[in-house]
Amino acid sequence: MSTLIGFDYRGHLEYVRYLIENQRVPLASEGWQLFQSPLQYLLAAPVYHLASSVLSPDECAKLLRIFPLLCGMAQIEILFRAARLVFPADDDRQVIAMLVGGMMPMSLYMPQTFCNEPLTACLTGLVILQCLSLLSPSGELHGVWSFSRLGLVWGLALLAKVTPILLAPLVLVTVVHHGVTRRAGFRWHVAAGSAMLGTCLLVCGWYYVRNWVHLGSPFLGGADPSRGIVWSQHPGYRTWHQLTTFGSSLVQPIFAVADGFWDGMYASLWCDGQMSATLLPAHQTPWNVDFLQVGPWTAIVPMACLLSGLVVGWRRPSGTSRVQILFAVSAVGIYLAAILDQFVGIPIYGLAKSSYALGLLPCFGVIAAVGAGAFLQSRVLRAVLFGGLSSWAFASYCAFFCLK
Repeated sequence: MSTLIGFDYRGHLEYVRYLIENQRVPLASEGWQLFQSPLQYLLAAPVYHLASSVLSPDECAKLLRIFPLLCGMAQIEILFRAARLVFPADDDRQVIAMLVGGMMPMSLYMPQTFCNEPLTACLTGLVILQCLSLLSPSGELHGVWSFSRLGLVWGLALLAKVTPILLAPLVLVTVVHHGVTRRAGFRWHVAAGSAMLGTCLLVCGWYYVRNWVHLGSPFLGGADPSRGIVWSQHPGYRTWHQLTTFGSSLVQPIFAVADGFWDGMYASLWCDGQMSATLLPAHQTPWNVDFLQVGPWTAIVPMACLLSGLVVGWRRPSGTSRVQILFAVSAVGIYLAAILDQFVGIPIYGLAKSSYALGLLPCFGVIAAVGAGAFLQSRVLRAVLFGGLSSWAFASYCAFFCLK
């Protein structure tokens, strides 16, 4: 596959080369993608440096794809374990959770390109998995070590990208809920919370304190004025039309983000709606465009499961997995609100992008399985459901399984 494929591909490679040449983590003001948290690039730099002695720069760049590929594989295992936790005795729901989460296009096309999103998503998924385990209605009170481990994984996720900060309220609620339901005392809550937050800050705090000292803020986005990198994109503003319309992603999904927020989110959720930030002709892109374009239509079935699951999970969660389902629904809601806020505040095309929520694959799988519950009560509807999901999964896989 061409090394030109991938969101801000050149900027991510610039980060790796900066580390090799300067032997230090860059400041956000020093380059286009240098505001990103450094973990992915710290892992990639030694590999790139060693490989550069025997391989060409283009071959070295291709070699770096091993990192996102491994992260994509790990996410499937995380998704499986999450499904087993939430639906321990329900094989049908486990299959639906695995099918929907594992075959979402963003889980297929993002791991094929070098960027920091797959590593962040993998670590975010691990945080979610640990939270779902702590929210399990069964089991004894966990010791402080369990919360240090949660803080370690969360800290690594934050060292990969700032996005996992959105999980902060849910992580804190998880700690409190675990203690309250097991009648832990005040001292336990203080010890568990301190262990979790302390470990997290120990892992990633140095980077955000450094940003604060040098640039005036711990959290810096690509459009932050303190970076001194100013640019704009036509038309440079948002309208109500962009927030209230939907439909073009079904007819013309490629770059449907230009028509509005919901079309951009839908197109990037059920196909590579922004073509991984490339402008290559159809015959040069590595994706199988015919299958890619039918994705939004075949995805109507899993999308219906997701929407139904969001409603059912928020209004009428039941059974022993009630709190875990509420956690999944809340996580999706928080991420969606954050993406919408960013879309409104920064009027450029690339911000209505579902791949920012790639780490929520376990949540998407769980929610879809909850929403599919009504179909599983009837043999006919169950057959229709699995037929529709299988057709969508086949088209999704074919769209991004490429030999070019």
